[in-house]
Amino acid sequence: MTFCTMPIAINRRFFGKPMKDYQLILLYFIALMLLTCCLIMPAVVLADSPTQIDRLTQQWLDIERQSHHLQSDWKVQQLVLNQRLALLKAEKQKLNSVLEQSSANQDEVDSRRAALLTEQAELEQQQAHMKQSLNALLSQLAQITPRIPPALETAWQDEQDALGEEADITQQLQVAVAQLSHLVSFDQRVSLHEGAIRSDDGRTIQVKQLYLGTGMAWFVSRDEQAAGWGRSTESGWRWHFEKDPAAAGFNVSEISKAIAIFEKRHAAELVRLPVQLAGDAKQEVQP
Repeated sequence: MTFCTMPIAINRRFFGKPMKDYQLILLYFIALMLLTCCLIMPAVVLADSPTQIDRLTQQWLDIERQSHHLQSDWKVQQLVLNQRLALLKAEKQKLNSVLEQSSANQDEVDSRRAALLTEQAELEQQQAHMKQSLNALLSQLAQITPRIPPALETAWQDEQDALGEEADITQQLQVAVAQLSHLVSFDQRVSLHEGAIRSDDGRTIQVKQLYLGTGMAWFVSRDEQAAGWGRSTESGWRWHFEKDPAAAGFNVSEISKAIAIFEKRHAAELVRLPVQLAGDAKQEVQP
């Protein structure tokens, strides 16, 4: 009652005079409306709170659901990423191994290259020395060529003709060795050759030539009318005809007998063949 009478009392003081009944009723109505508003407002607020709570709850559930989904996705992605990371590590290790092997191979290649360069330099040096030695050998062979026996000239020249215009060191060396082989083989045996030689009067006579190595030879014609000897000199091979064999102590029959023994037309026996020394030479003619 005091709650209702206080506004009246206040209103009475405020207006300063007694209020009429309708004014009092109006005042009560206004107070009742204010009181109703005060009572209804909290109810309205309370009526809105469950909706807000449902909305917040739904948002929280949505957030939890999204969080769970994110966590699930992260676990799957983490497994995939771990697998990819493991593969990358394995590939990195393999690449490192390949690089190490490549580096080792490169070192081996460099070492082999250096060894080959050294070997090449040695071979070039040896080739230069061989070429120098070959030139010296060819020079000696050129000096020997005019002094070889006529019976050896064909084989000697055949080897020389085998060389081409652009023969390399190996081919030249092969020919030189072959010529020397012919020369050594001829020098170590007694050989018989038949051919024509030119006499001191310019005649060409067919004779049999018996060679003792490469330094000395004897010849006689079939009728034993022409006989003599030949030898190698510094100026080349020279044939010497004995014009008067009996006067010179030159036994033609001994030469014929030696040739017959070589051809196995005569029993083997010792024969005496004249040897003409350089200081005792009477005449030499060009073959």
